[in-house]
Amino acid sequence: MYVRWKRKQRKDIVRSERYESESVPYPLYRQVREPAWLRAAVLVESRRVNGLPRQRTVAYLGSIRECYLTPDHPHGVLHRTYFWRAVEAKLGSLDLPAGERARIVATLQTTVPHSSEEAFARAIRELEAHIAAVSRMAGTRPA
Repeated sequence: MYVRWKRKQRKDIVRSERYESESVPYPLYRQVREPAWLRAAVLVESRRVNGLPRQRTVAYLGSIRECYLTPDHPHGVLHRTYFWRAVEAKLGSLDLPAGERARIVATLQTTVPHSSEEAFARAIRELEAHIAAVSRMAGTRPA
């Protein structure tokens, strides 16, 4: 068995970009569309049928957007941790030998590195602080 990565284009991400214009004394903003790509990890088994190789999907392990794979993305730690929790749950439900499971995890780690529990806890605290600040600005209480 081996891990096959599927790459899918998702809905475009729209973000604002600041630019200067000589005709206007203040900065202007325009919307920029960027393609969003999703990486899906699939566990595949290779067999020969009538002498020809055939792949059979054993399990869908999980997916993550490519933008969250970069270490400088503000929400990358959260999404990488969620990815690994889904993968661990899926691998736990499969009856795999320990050596095979370790090899699959090592293969996945080359694309999606593990985040430490301290980094995850720090990201959660930052997210909660951000939600509280936005709630204060809106005059509401966070749920």
